[in-house]
Amino acid sequence: MPGVEEVPRAVVVLVVDGREVPLGAVGRATRCDLALVDRLLRMRLAAARLGWFLALREVDAVLQELLDLVGVSACLGV
Repeated sequence: MPGVEEVPRAVVVLVVDGREVPLGAVGRATRCDLALVDRLLRMRLAAARLGWFLALREVDAVLQELLDLVGVSACLGV
């Protein structure tokens, strides 16, 4: 069983033609703050410009609370 350090804060996926393609993970070492939310939203905007959708999967409670507080959970497919 993986340790807490190995479980990511979230998995970033790109939805293309209805299929989810994993892009990578937001690691535990990544600070969970507004800068992270900003980076995720900028990635989502870049994907949308190409006609794709960026979403988060397996989001941990801390990041989920931050996304809910900022009001962007639905925007990131959470």
